[in-house]
Amino acid sequence: MNICGLGISGSYLLRRLSDLGFQVKGYDPKRPGYYIPCGYATNENNMKEFCRQINVEFEDYIVSRAENVIISGDNFPEQTFRGSGLCTFDKNRFELDLVKGMNYSTERFTGNSELSLDCSGISRALLGKTIDDYTMNAIEYLSENSGHDNFYFNFYRNGTGYFWEFPMGDKYHVGAGGIDQNENMRRLEGFQKILVTGRRIRLKPLFENICLPNVIGIGESIGCVSPITGEGIVPSLRSAEIFVECARKSEDFSELSANYSSRIIKEFARYEGLHRMVLSMQSGRVLTFNNLKYAMTALNEIRDFGIDVKARSILLHFAGFS
Repeated sequence: MNICGLGISGSYLLRRLSDLGFQVKGYDPKRPGYYIPCGYATNENNMKEFCRQINVEFEDYIVSRAENVIISGDNFPEQTFRGSGLCTFDKNRFELDLVKGMNYSTERFTGNSELSLDCSGISRALLGKTIDDYTMNAIEYLSENSGHDNFYFNFYRNGTGYFWEFPMGDKYHVGAGGIDQNENMRRLEGFQKILVTGRRIRLKPLFENICLPNVIGIGESIGCVSPITGEGIVPSLRSAEIFVECARKSEDFSELSANYSSRIIKEFARYEGLHRMVLSMQSGRVLTFNNLKYAMTALNEIRDFGIDVKARSILLHFAGFS
């Protein structure tokens, strides 16, 4: 078995599958010292569940914890909520440690006749491009200054993106992601930058194209990224663990891929509705059935991210009121 891409899901699977006795090799051509373009924010409670599967202490990688989280929007004022697991962690060291001692190569992998897992994220190196993809631009600074000492989110009007400030020890990850890159850059004006990173983020589930002959997609490559928070760390690990459970039950590719696809669609079915809700907000439609149906689901996504959010104004934002 081959793993294409050793990001969060690929490095986890290389370790997890190797520990279980599977013959597996990982491939990732990224250069040494590559600084991963990601907010490094996730829910430590969820991460600890996965880390127990691979005998890793997630506590060793936590950089900053969110005691309080400030959320605001272009259409509602700042409100402070209690953190319920939200943290930043050393994602670079975490991924490097997971593959340490494992069978992997820095060569570029293009596929062969063996079962291969596409963990290449936004690039979909093995699955290939799809015409109905949906991504947003994101740019982030590693900075010594921030507008807030706590974790901070500001949602753009009409669901077109959001700005964030995440503490990273004595520094910050300050970033902006949205459909208008000029707006993202405007939000970052005045922030000091030690390092600048950027990428595109997939915010649509691609569940009609989860598998190809001998290829199974994992994580962001199939759209396992929250359309609300943009967080793909925990969703990618959930998809990886679903694959592990399916692989342990069947060696037949057809049966394995069918079971995996079914499980993924069931686990992340809400992403389809949340994506449609975001598109509805961006088009300026309010009080649609879809928006009302998924507004509470959107709040639950924020809670799963590690924020104990309870606010009528934020609910109304996701219902489409501008």
